[in-house]
Formats: sequence, C-alpha cells, structure tokens
Amino acid sequence: MHSWRKIVNCLLAAILLVVVLFLVWTNTYYHGQLAQQTKDVAESSLDLWAGTTEMRLHTVNEHINEILSTVYTATVVTTGSPQMSFESQRKCQGIIDDKLRISNDVDCFFLIDSESGWFLFSASSRTHQFDVALLKAFSLEHAGEYVTSLRENSWAAVLIGGGPYFLKSVRVGKYVAGAMCGASHFNLLESLAVLQEDGSCMFLIDGAYRYVWGKYDWSQEVRLGEEGLPRLGGQRAYVISTPPFTDCQILLAYRSRSLWGGGGLSPLLLLLSSLVVVGLLLSLSLTLLRKVSRPTRELLTAQQEIGEGNIGYRITAAPGSQEYGKLYRSFNEMAQQIQNLRIESYDRMIREQENRLKMVRAQMKPHFYLNAITTIYNMTYQNRLEDIRLFAQALAKYTRYMLNIQSASISIGEELSHIRNYLKMQQIRFPGSVDCRVECTEETARKSIPFLVLFTPVENAFKHALDLYKPMHLLIRCEPLRGEGFQGCRLTVEDNGGGFPEEVLEGFNAGLPEDGLPPKEHLGLSNIRYTLQFTYHRHDLLRLSNTGEGARVEILIPESETERGETP
Repeated sequence: MHSWRKIVNCLLAAILLVVVLFLVWTNTYYHGQLAQQTKDVAESSLDLWAGTTEMRLHTVNEHINEILSTVYTATVVTTGSPQMSFESQRKCQGIIDDKLRISNDVDCFFLIDSESGWFLFSASSRTHQFDVALLKAFSLEHAGEYVTSLRENSWAAVLIGGGPYFLKSVRVGKYVAGAMCGASHFNLLESLAVLQEDGSCMFLIDGAYRYVWGKYDWSQEVRLGEEGLPRLGGQRAYVISTPPFTDCQILLAYRSRSLWGGGGLSPLLLLLSSLVVVGLLLSLSLTLLRKVSRPTRELLTAQQEIGEGNIGYRITAAPGSQEYGKLYRSFNEMAQQIQNLRIESYDRMIREQENRLKMVRAQMKPHFYLNAITTIYNMTYQNRLEDIRLFAQALAKYTRYMLNIQSASISIGEELSHIRNYLKMQQIRFPGSVDCRVECTEETARKSIPFLVLFTPVENAFKHALDLYKPMHLLIRCEPLRGEGFQGCRLTVEDNGGGFPEEVLEGFNAGLPEDGLPPKEHLGLSNIRYTLQFTYHRHDLLRLSNTGEGARVEILIPESETERGETP
C-alpha cells in the first residue's frame, strides 16, 4: 500500500499551478469592472431599501396619529388639566392594542403624561421579555428628548440594549405618544441577493458604527480617516447613505469581488483551464474519498461506538493506506485496554457507592432517639403523664417505621404519614409552637422517593428554625414538575426561622467535598445530597435558598431512568 499523501500533494500542486496561471492573466482585466458593478448594485439596493422603509414607517406614523386623536377626544390635553380618567385610559389602551395587532414593524407604543408621570406602554407579543423591559425604561426616561412634528415622517435612530431602534415621539399638550421599531424588522440584506452572503449593514449612532444585519460584524474594524470617511481593512468596500426619514447615517459594507476573464483567447483558455481543473478535482476527490474519507469515517464510527458503551467494538475494515493501518491497530489495542480497565473500575465503583450509601442511611437514623429519651425524661419532672403516654406511643410508631423499612425507597404518602407522627411528637414537646401545612395530591403521594429524604429537612427545620418565643410555621409541598429536560416531582420544605446563613449556602453551592464526608454541622442536608447523588447520579437535585422569612429546601425527584444525569 502506498501513502495517500504523495498522491494528494501532487494533485494539489497541479491544481495550484493551473489556477495561479489562469488567475494572474485574467484578474487585472475584470477586477475594476466587477467592483464598480457591485458598488452600483449596493447603492441602488440601499436607495430602494430607504424608500420601502420610509413607506413602512409612514404607516406607523399614521398609527401614532390615530392614537393621539383618540387621546385628544378622550380627555383634556392642555397643561394643568386633570389626569386621564380610567375610561379614557381603556380607550387609549384599546386603540394601541389594535395597532399592535395589525403592524408587524412596531415593537411597542407608549403614551406618557409629562406632568403626572402616568405611563401607558404596550409591546408586541413577538418582542422578547428582556427587550420589553429595556424599551419600557428607555421610553419612560428619554422619549421626551426626541419629540418631532407629527406631520413629518422623521424618526430618530437610538441604541437600546445593544440594538438599533427607530423612535418616533410626538407631543400633544402634556401628553407624549410614540412608537419604537427595531431596525432588525427592516433587514436590507434580505432583498440584496448579490451581497447577501458577505454584506454587513451598520448604523452611525452616538459617533460609532453599530452592526445591524449581515453575515459578518465589521463594526469593530471601521476606522475614520483624515477626511472623516470610514475605512475598512481587507478587500472590503462600502456605500453610505442618509435616508430622508432619519438623520442616521447608514453604511453598507461588502467584500470586494474579482471576476477573471479577457478578450480574444480568454473564453477558450477559460474552458480548457476549467476542464483541467475539473478533472484534477474529480481525481483528487476520488482519492480523498478512498484514502482519507472512508477510513476517517470508520474511525469516527468506532469512536462513537466506544463512547456509547460498546467497548467490545473493533475495526475490521481495510484501511486503504499505511497510516490508517497503524491507526486501526492502535485503536483496537486501546479499545482492548479500555475494556479491561472498565470492568475493573466499574466493579470497584459499585462496591464503593454501595458502602457509602449504607453509611449515609445509617447516619440518618440514630441521633433522634437521644433527643426523644431526653424529652421523656424531662416530662417526668413536670408530671405530664398523659403527654408521656402519647409521646411514647408516637415514639414507638416512629421506631417501627425506622426499623421496618428495609428498601431503598418509600412512597411520598408513607413518608408524609411518618412526618405527621413526628410533628405530633414535637407538638407534645413544644405545645403551641408549631404550625404545619401539608400540600400533596393523591397522584404525587404515590410517587417513590429515597427513604427519609423528605423527613430529614423537616427534622432539620426543628433543629435550626424553632424559636420558643414565636410559633414556627412549616410548609411541606409535594407537586409534579414538568419542564425542559426534566420530568418528575418537586418536594419543598419552608420555615420562618430566619433562613440559612450565607456561609452555609455558599458551601452547598460549591459542591460536595472531595473526600466524600459531609460537614458535621449540616449532616442531615449533606446526607440528602449524597443519597440523591448515589440514587439518581446527579448533583443538582438539592437546592437551598432563603425566602425572606426563613429557609427553603427544594428536592427534585426524576420520574424515570431517562431523567437521570450522566454517571459522575
């Protein structure tokens, strides 16, 4: 087998020689003609766009006129007059909504009472919510600075959130009404077929050129020359126009092109050179397909198979060249080593995770019993015999639950029953200090969750949020959750105990410690995180936050195996 590199290099050298000779002879003659033709097309297209855009903005101007007519007839517009009534506001809102529905060019309409600060704003449903907030803030703060006559179809070009907009503001008495249209709605390059691939359109706003449309953003490369005219590097040209409907200068930049040709023998030479080039390219393509493309595709297929877990896959196809033969052999040897290491590491990982999960579940059980025994001991001194009986009965039920559950999961309904029994014990221990509300549908109650994963944050709330000087309000909510990339349910526990300290939130957001041991001051929450990690193989299922009054613990439970993340 011969190396494909020598064949490819020879073919490339022959193609390069033919193309260079051809281009050197023809480039000079046609370069200037094509450049001028391209510039003429750009200028005419820019003029055509200006006329079309002016007509479209004139239609929007008529909408503003109708809005102002409604304002004029609905209320008194003179300075010092009372604020517009609620019925008049409804009329103005109605006409604005009608105009938004029939106009595809308008992003928003606004109406401002310059005396009272009353503000009416409506944005198109096609406008992004983030852009709506920016437009609303800009119109409220700066609309009065761009007031023009209604009879003039004059629009100001402004920069909002990094994007150019056409702004029209008209004052009638104390009211200012207007509209804003994103420049992206009037894309010049959509109708400019010749320059559509490489064109770049920019607006001169605030002394700098701002990119609006096009495949490339050349606005950062524009430099002003000695005469105040812009300059673009490379083989780029431009045309400039100031449309009559705005004082904004528009620059259309495009890449200069060359078309090679000549007179006399040029057509024949062009044909012969083209045939030679086509023949060489076909030969090169077939060689690359046989010597490079197919072996490379075989390597990619093998890599994908290994990546998807098929570690027994091996390359058996003919390589086609010495180089790919060596690559195939190296890949097969590497795949065999990966298979051997994968089996060993997988067995070791399974044993390690099982041991860690057992340790975590063991940590979740015993610490409560010490507190319970202390509580009974204290109540004997207070002669609370009935409370001792009820507390002991609840403790027995608590103990049976902890000892009888041997599986790794439990239904939400059973876990809630255990929590209610725990709350009963706490109410006996602290009368009148606990107010708990549980929200859970029957369908959600049938969902399975890891053992004690919902009980632990409730227990943690009593440990950190209970204050004997004021009642503790506890909310437990279990609800289905459907969103992009997640199907399952969400378990939420909220209290009014003042919330998590900032260092606790920062510690949990920073992730798990590398040594795998949970911090002792928040052992319960760390155990939840480890249990969720080992059960669902995801690190993002436990979320801690503050509500303003207390702490919130959110636990996400995936619905099926397809919702689980990659194995860490």
